[in-house]
Amino acid sequence: DFDPYVVGQDFLLTDFEVGAIEEMSGTARVTVTFRNFDAPETNVFTLVRETDGWKIDDVTNLGDDGEVNYRLRQILTHPFP
Repeated sequence: DFDPYVVGQDFLLTDFEVGAIEEMSGTARVTVTFRNFDAPETNVFTLVRETDGWKIDDVTNLGDDGEVNYRLRQILTHPFP
């Protein structure tokens, strides 16, 4: 039970930064970094262009080592064991 955007149930966000948008034919990516209760977090938002604007397609949370901690799409589309 957690909020995938803040990577926790509770939050106190600081040092919030939105990176440059990387646009590629109908899709885009933007990296967001912040601290939640002093823990560094990095989320990469994947966006798709639809007729009424840009929509979030997936959110990937990266660890300190740059490895994927989770993908929101995977959590929402795969049953828990």
